[in-house]
Amino acid sequence: MTQLKSTFIASLVRPVAACGMAGLMVGQPAWAGTRTAVVVNAGTVVETSPFQDVGSPPVGVAFSLGVSPSVSFESGNSVLNLTGNGRINQYVAHYGNDISGSVGMNGSTRVSAKTSLTAQAAFSSSSRSYTDRLFNRTDPSLEPGFVPPVDFLLPDPSLLGTRTRQNAFNASVGLSHVLSSRDSISLSGGYAKGWSEGASGRDFNNISGQIGYSRRLSAATSVRLGFSAARSNFENQAFGNSTVLSPTIGVDTRLGKRWTLGASVGVSISRIELAPGVTLSSTAMSGSLRLCHREDRAGFCLKAGRAVQPTYLGDTRTQTDFSADYSRRLSENDSISAFASYGRTDGSFQTGLRGSAVDVIGAGAGYSHRFARRLSGVANVGFHKALRSTAPRKTNATFNLGIRYAFGDTQ
Repeated sequence: MTQLKSTFIASLVRPVAACGMAGLMVGQPAWAGTRTAVVVNAGTVVETSPFQDVGSPPVGVAFSLGVSPSVSFESGNSVLNLTGNGRINQYVAHYGNDISGSVGMNGSTRVSAKTSLTAQAAFSSSSRSYTDRLFNRTDPSLEPGFVPPVDFLLPDPSLLGTRTRQNAFNASVGLSHVLSSRDSISLSGGYAKGWSEGASGRDFNNISGQIGYSRRLSAATSVRLGFSAARSNFENQAFGNSTVLSPTIGVDTRLGKRWTLGASVGVSISRIELAPGVTLSSTAMSGSLRLCHREDRAGFCLKAGRAVQPTYLGDTRTQTDFSADYSRRLSENDSISAFASYGRTDGSFQTGLRGSAVDVIGAGAGYSHRFARRLSGVANVGFHKALRSTAPRKTNATFNLGIRYAFGDTQ
C-alpha cells in the first residue's frame, strides 16, 4: 500500500508542475477576477464487481472520499481554468483500497483583435481508468460554462477488468486568426502519453498537428475544413507504430435559441508498421458530434467521436466513444441526472494481434437534495458491462449514497 501511494503521488506531481508552467505562459501579471471552489464528497459505495475481473469476490463495499478543487482566473482578454479530482475507496474486505486522481488546466488569451491563443493540459491516474471516466461526470456544482479539459485521445476500454493502473498525460496549444469578417484559420499541436504499471498494457506516445479553415455562412452557421497528422510510437516493441492522416469537413450551428450542433466527418488514412521495413495501409471513417440543449432548469448533451489512435493493447486501432447526459432541477433544492455511454475498441488492423474488438456499455442515474447552501445529499445507481472483450469481464452494478459539501465560490 505504501509503495502504491508513493508511485501514485510521484506520477501526479510531475504533471501538476507542467500544468502550472503552462498556466503562467497563458496568464497575465494580475487577474481581475478569481473564483475558487473545493467540493468534498463522502459516502458509501456498494459494487457487484469493482474491477470487473473474473474470479473476484461477488460484492465490494467501500467508504469513499473525494476532493475536487477548481480555480478560474479572468483578466481582460485572458481566462485560465484549473481543475483537480482525487478519490480513495477503502473497501471493507477483499479489495483493499483504490486510489485515483486527475489534474487539468485550460486557458485562452487574445493577443490582438484578430489573433487568439489557447492551451490545455491534463493528467490522470487510475487502476480502473475507463470506469472512472464513465461514472465521474462533470460536477453540477461547477459554474455553467466552466468545463474541465477534455482528453486529447478518446477513452480506451482495452484494459477493462485487469486492475492495471493506467496513467495518461496530454497537452496541446492552438492559435486562431481572423482573416476577414467571415473567414478564419487555426493551427494546433499536441502531445499525449499513456503508460501502465503492469504487464497487461503497452506504453505509447502520440504527437499530432492540425490546420483548419472556417467560413461563417450566417449569424448562426459556419462550415470548417481541417487536416491533421499524427505519429504514434510504442515503447519496447518493434511493431504497431503508425502515422495517421485525417482530412475532415464540419459544421457548427445554432438550432433555434436553445440547441447547438457541432459535427465533423472525415477519413483516417493509416500507415502501420508491422515489422522493420514492413507496413500496412488502412482507411477508416472518423468524425465527431456534439448536440446540446440548454434550458433554465434542464440540460441535455449528446457527444460522439470516432478516431484512429494508439491503444494500451500495443497497436493502433479505431476507437469509438458515445455518451448522452441529461440533468433537470426539479425544485430549488432537488435535481436529477442520467447518462448513457458506449465505447468500442475495434479489432486490430493486424489479423490475430492481441485479440478482437472490445465493446462496453454503461448507464446511470442520480438524485441530489440540497439541505443547505453548501451541503447536499446524493444518491447514484449505475451499471457497466463489457458486451465483447479480449478476455472474460464481469458486469459491475453500483450504488452510492453520500453527502457533498462545497467550499468557496458556489452558485
